[in-house]
Amino acid sequence: MEKTNEETRIEETKKALTEIAQRQIRESFLPEYREAATEEEGLGIAIAHHFRWDGISIMKTFAEALEDANFHTHCATVRRWIEQDAKPDQTPGDTEKKCGVDSL
Repeated sequence: MEKTNEETRIEETKKALTEIAQRQIRESFLPEYREAATEEEGLGIAIAHHFRWDGISIMKTFAEALEDANFHTHCATVRRWIEQDAKPDQTPGDTEKKCGVDSL
């Protein structure tokens, strides 16, 4: 059975991100810690570098990943953090609706 365009795109994305994570592990960890380093750690460091350590951009990326994975409640939580960090004196507003959650 032939792969769909989406399946091919997902495989290509995974391959590219795995390579980025592995490179980051090689370049960021001392040799004695590389073997224990996880792909999540390598990718997390790469994302931090990509956004120049901008926490709001990192959290926005995290929220989008959660939403794509259908973790809507967690997405809403992260979006509330973003709103609170960006506007500490305001309440979250309709964050839950943006993430497909009726209420928390």
